Amino acid sequence: MKQKFKNTQKGITLVALIITIIVLLILAMVSIKIAIDEGLITKASKATDTHTIAAEKEAIQLGYSTYQMDLAQKGSATLAVEGSSTITPTSDGGWDIAFKVNNYHLDKNGNITEGNGQDANVPTEDLEYLKKELEGNAIVDIASISGSGWDIQTIEFNNQNIKFLYRESYFKYYIVYNRSMYTITASSDSENGKSYNSTHIINVEYVNSYTIKGKEGQKVEYSYDGTDANKKEWTVLYDNGDTLEIISPEAIGNLKLGKDDTETQGSSDFEKAIYSYNNAIDRINNYTASLVTNSNKISVRSVGSNPNNPSYRNTTKYRSDISKIDGKIETGDNNYKEDVLRMSVLGETATGNIYWLASRYVYDIWNVVYIEMSAVSDSGILLGCIYNNNVLLEAGSNNNYAYSYDYAVRPVVKVNASSVQIKD
Repeated sequence: MKQKFKNTQKGITLVALIITIIVLLILAMVSIKIAIDEGLITKASKATDTHTIAAEKEAIQLGYSTYQMDLAQKGSATLAVEGSSTITPTSDGGWDIAFKVNNYHLDKNGNITEGNGQDANVPTEDLEYLKKELEGNAIVDIASISGSGWDIQTIEFNNQNIKFLYRESYFKYYIVYNRSMYTITASSDSENGKSYNSTHIINVEYVNSYTIKGKEGQKVEYSYDGTDANKKEWTVLYDNGDTLEIISPEAIGNLKLGKDDTETQGSSDFEKAIYSYNNAIDRINNYTASLVTNSNKISVRSVGSNPNNPSYRNTTKYRSDISKIDGKIETGDNNYKEDVLRMSVLGETATGNIYWLASRYVYDIWNVVYIEMSAVSDSGILLGCIYNNNVLLEAGSNNNYAYSYDYAVRPVVKVNASSVQIKD
């Protein structure tokens, strides 16, 4: 009987060992499955990546702050970022900054994007499609301002889903396709008096995307002055949850900027134009807000201002060899890009008349500096880049010209979401 008991004990030990092995195998399989399904290993890797990206962005921000201080104190500066391998100036006035693994784009206003301006959701298929689509016979018509092939003003595409937005500089144009913004670099041919209906597409680059969310794009009835006579269908431009930002379907009022601005200061037309330009963003926003007297509002801004900080203006002084403006005018802004992309995707750019955007633009060519405001044409094309009719100031080594232009404004009103009725 005693011997039998010992045999039973050995049998239980063997079963326990087998069970233990099976449990260990199951645990190992579960652990492997978790790791494969982006579990522990991936999460640990992502945490490391997130920490690295945060540290690199912090280094960029520190370098940019130092750059701005040097620029203000010395009049010139060079960007330096600790830990970066290369820093390359870009045509938009910013920099491409590369580290050992990651790379970033820092624009002239201090905004940082990953991947040299290309975020993680770059629509690769769309980009490749556009490159093929824009090769060869992609252009229907090119409108040239001064009759020279390099002076392209607008482009019309065979593919009607490709929308021309604006020209930023010679040969560089912004387009929208499939809710994403792209730049194309192009030049036109002109031989023997032929019309400019052919083009060379040199490059296509992705800029950013806009995905419609919530109530964006839907209509609400609203009146800028609270009267039934001016009640129209406004469009939800931003859905912030508890609040909505709605944009007027029409451009209203009439605001003159430049040397004849009623609020400008200075002893000469040239000085008045400088003052009007430097203060134009506040001027446009304040005038726009004065027209919206409807009590149902939280705040009012002009379209084309920075959505997160409508009064933002780049106060960095523009440096030039032309002493009359050197350090006296402020560098331009790119405030309009977020609003303009949304408006284009939602089909809300044109109002039938020209209206100001709360953004500015400065460029120089052939020893002349052009200081102008951004605006939108009656057909919805953005104006404000290279030889348009809203140049407030033209400063040259020998001659200087000050101008005035008056356009309407287009309100963007923030309201409580519960205070307006979405139309079916």
